[in-house]
This record gives sequence, C-alpha cells and structure tokens, in this order.
Amino acid sequence: MGGPMMGSILPHTRVPVVKGTSGILLLNAGEAAESESEACIRCGRCIKACPMGLLPLEMSARIRNDDMDGASNLGLSDCIACGCCAYVCPSHIPLVQYFYHAKGDLSERQRALLRSEATKKLAQQRQSRLERAARERAEAAALRKAQRAAQQASEAASAANEASDAGKQKEPA
Repeated sequence: MGGPMMGSILPHTRVPVVKGTSGILLLNAGEAAESESEACIRCGRCIKACPMGLLPLEMSARIRNDDMDGASNLGLSDCIACGCCAYVCPSHIPLVQYFYHAKGDLSERQRALLRSEATKKLAQQRQSRLERAARERAEAAALRKAQRAAQQASEAASAANEASDAGKQKEPA
C-alpha cells in the first residue's frame, strides 16, 4: 500500500482502504519475486540517489552492527524512506527495511527512557511528600510538647499561687 517506492507490504488483502491511502500496487508472483541480497559492494549509488543527501550504506552498516546511535548521528531521522537507495542498489540490500527497523528501535528506546524518567520523577515526588509529612509530624509533636510544657508550667504556677494564697489566709487566723 502506498506505491512502489514508499509503499509498505501488507500482510493480507483484507486491509481496509482509508482516506490517507495514496495507492495500492498489486504484483503477480513474477513481479514480486524477491532477489537475495548480497554483500554491499560500496558502489555509492545509494548515496547519489538519496534525495536527503544521507549515507545509506554507512547507516545500514551501523544498523546491522546494532549501533543505532551511530546511525542516528548519521541522519537516520532525516530519512524520508522514499526507497530510492534500495531501488538503485545493485546488491538488492533492503536499506529501507533496515531504516524502518532502526527508527522503531530508537523510538522504543525513547519511550522507555521517557517512562524511566517519569517513574524517577514520581519516586522523587513521593519521597519529598514523605519527607514533608515526617517534618510536619515532627513539628506538630514539638508544638504539642511545648504546649504541654507550657500547660504544666501554668498549672504549677497556679498551684503555687493557690498554695501561697492558702498560706496567706492561714497566717492571720
């Protein structure tokens, strides 16, 4: 679906056609016969064919070696997946498939990183809430202790006043 250059292979024919569908290309068995990809001969045709000026052969080599960051540094995200590089490749290397795979892997890594950062942020917020609650409990306990001490001091003072008042009343008699 999508045409011969930028299209993607569909798993079966019962896929719905939607508003964004630009084309459907049906090939017979002879036209769709896949040729085996061979080793890259480093001819440079893919570089000349790339409308974005990227280095498809270098990016695919890094992707095959699981160096997704290296491929990303070479401009993987700038690739528009037009298929020109794969079309002109005499070795029939499925370059666009490599690029789709790498982009998916990089986006999955990015999502995992964002989830990790969100989890870390939530854990830090929880820790700060727990620390604040503990600090508030300690302050409340200190305030209650100070109020009890003040109340005991006032009770002791009133008891002393009562005792002195009682002593004054006994003296004249």
